[in-house]
Amino acid sequence: MLTIDDFKKVYELLDNATPLSCDCGKMCGAVCCKPKKTFLYSSLWVYMLPGEDCLHDKNDKWLKWYRLNSKKHLFPKSWGKRFWAVRCTGPEHCKRELRPIQCRTFPLMPYLGADGEFQLILFNQPLPYECPLVTEGYELEESFITNVRNAWEILLQDNRIFDYVKADSERIRKAGDAIQIIESE
Repeated sequence: MLTIDDFKKVYELLDNATPLSCDCGKMCGAVCCKPKKTFLYSSLWVYMLPGEDCLHDKNDKWLKWYRLNSKKHLFPKSWGKRFWAVRCTGPEHCKRELRPIQCRTFPLMPYLGADGEFQLILFNQPLPYECPLVTEGYELEESFITNVRNAWEILLQDNRIFDYVKADSERIRKAGDAIQIIESE
């Protein structure tokens, strides 16, 4: 299991890493950060990795916290019966230095090939909105790719996180979803 110091290191790696040299939120109106009535729980939520919640104050009003059923949401048994998910109350309230790992690493996601090799791929799951980073084929900043890769290499040392990435990767392969592998130079 990862320690709070491991999570702090991951957050530090990703603090200044951004997908583009410009603010990508200006391209889409920060659609992924805006509460909408059409999403689950009145907004889009992101899951916290096991142990990541220890970096946050659950009483802080910029995030709304939910305790969700792991089995219902297809998380592995190693995550226990429930996991933490959060939703942002809007970009104007964002505490950028505390953004969850999912926010920091999007639009990249970890993927384990059939041979177990770790790769980064462009997010390929359905979204309730359109993200230009996914749909428009922008070239991502090299430093972003490198820092995201380094962060996931740390995160994958936790068996629970590894279990999730492995199961998610198997789902992608079984579904026959096309993947776009993102390489760092």
